[in-house]
Amino acid sequence: MQKSGKKIGAIIVIIVLFAMWFTMGAIDYFRVSSFESPLFCIGKESVYKGAEDYKHYQGLGYSFEVAESPFESEYPGIIRYTYFLFGNEMVSGIRE
Repeated sequence: MQKSGKKIGAIIVIIVLFAMWFTMGAIDYFRVSSFESPLFCIGKESVYKGAEDYKHYQGLGYSFEVAESPFESEYPGIIRYTYFLFGNEMVSGIRE
């Protein structure tokens, strides 16, 4: 009986941790796809490519590469993004 209780407890912990990871990733994804900065990512390096400033945000198993407008415009902030899951490019978007 003792072993089955520990197994169930471990499974519950794993499920809760996965749900938290999924929720954090989903919140960050929806924020970035709405052209806002992510909440649960750490901003790594910033690279200037052409007329856009690209910033890399790193999360737990996922990351974003976003381009921010360097000019004063009607829509300040993120103008394009690329979403990576475990290093693989999943989706990208651009503000029109």
